[in-house]
Amino acid sequence: MKLIDAHCHLASPHYHDVEGLIRRSRKAGIVGVIAVGRLVTQLDGLESTVLSGVKEFEPAGTFAYQHAVSKIGYQISPAEHLHVGVAATHIYTQLRDVIGHGLNLDAGFLWEMRPFSWSVSAKNILPFQNKVYSNGGVEDLPLHVATGLNVRFWELEAMAQLKTRESQLLKSVAARLSPSLFSGVMSFSGGVYEEAVLDRKNWRYGVGVGLNLRGLGLHYAYSPSQVYSQAQHHYFSMNLGL
Repeated sequence: MKLIDAHCHLASPHYHDVEGLIRRSRKAGIVGVIAVGRLVTQLDGLESTVLSGVKEFEPAGTFAYQHAVSKIGYQISPAEHLHVGVAATHIYTQLRDVIGHGLNLDAGFLWEMRPFSWSVSAKNILPFQNKVYSNGGVEDLPLHVATGLNVRFWELEAMAQLKTRESQLLKSVAARLSPSLFSGVMSFSGGVYEEAVLDRKNWRYGVGVGLNLRGLGLHYAYSPSQVYSQAQHHYFSMNLGL
């Protein structure tokens, strides 16, 4: 499912190979591809303090932070080399007992002419959709735009991406290996990408594995934080030809 890859296309091993699925879909007369995905960031063991005196603080236990993005999308191929899709997104954040929810929409297209493929995507395209918190707070969901280029060399695929996030330009590069030993059923990927934290940019790395089983794609990627040792990113997705 290329549309769910759209906003994170090539950003890490989150980019999933479904070209084989699309080719099989055309041969079988399948009208499109549906996919679901979930990205989870978890921070555990954050220390809480209380003011015990003049400019003095003492520990008061620990708490956790979680941020999750869930997607469901649909892709069609109006031409042999062109694929377009949309994805509905649900965003969930929890910090202590404060919970936030938000809904928005992503859209993108991918053009491929072997050995190259090029994509453009936009995330949070609905301008007036915000994330609303249980304590009454409201957070904007800014528009993100990304473009990526893939080049395939036999069993190896090289990828590069540029994306904007709140006026910042973020870069990423990755590679994916689909060994013929596994008959195209299994792929392995890895890459590095820039992450914006407030006004700082940090580099992260990620690794992933994918399975394509007769039209059903299952994918997982993992990315640890280079800044906060407790912050781990886990990404799961599934795509299915209809």
